[in-house]
Amino acid sequence: MKVDLKFASDDDEQLWNTIVDSSYHGTIFHTYKWLKIIEKYSNSRLYPIIGYRGSVVVGLYPLFFSKH
Repeated sequence: MKVDLKFASDDDEQLWNTIVDSSYHGTIFHTYKWLKIIEKYSNSRLYPIIGYRGSVVVGLYPLFFSKH
């Protein structure tokens, strides 16, 4: 079954954090606000990706891009 990827926006912050909170491996360092802080101070760009199978979220992937 395929996984559809969607870039999360600031409107998806609550969904993102709910998924992080429900994950056994989720920590404060995976929360949306923390990732935005990392983006700001690392001089990089955050691309928060949510993976869906149908309407079910199957994964989160915070991708950072930086030009050096």
